[in-house]
Amino acid sequence: ACRPDGSTFWVEVSLKVADINGRQRLLAVVRDVKERKQTEQMLKESERRFRNLVEAVPHLPVQGYDRNRTVIFWNHASEELYGYSREEAMGRKLEDLIIPETMRQDVIEGIRRWIDEGIVIPAAELQLRTKSGKLVDVFSSHAMLRNTRGEFELYCIDLDIREQKKTAQELLRA
Repeated sequence: ACRPDGSTFWVEVSLKVADINGRQRLLAVVRDVKERKQTEQMLKESERRFRNLVEAVPHLPVQGYDRNRTVIFWNHASEELYGYSREEAMGRKLEDLIIPETMRQDVIEGIRRWIDEGIVIPAAELQLRTKSGKLVDVFSSHAMLRNTRGEFELYCIDLDIREQKKTAQELLRA
């Protein structure tokens, strides 16, 4: 809405046609929704900051999946680690991208149990598959969140531990 001085403000308008004394009238209810709009803007800004942070950290691969294990988030560090661009990964199934064949059923069942029964997938060292088919050593941590629609989303943070593994093997040989 617009004030006489030209400044604007947020309102919500509800219209209803009512029969008053045999004549139809248009009734309007106007509500000030400034606080709600400010809260929505703050939430959008918070999400933008979070996404920028997750994108900006160069060695922190983060992927997000919906309840059907479809990619909904794939940051630049994930592109670097696994070889799939964001465009290639988005909309594809987790198990079709980075899960080796021998682990697929366990991963699918583990995600189902977490969503349906609350059984958390523990953080662990894993070997996951890159686009080229090579296995990469990672330490994978997981978080199950609910989005604004109340739907489950799984987020994975996979730290590349190849250098640590290589150093450990060299120490063992020495």
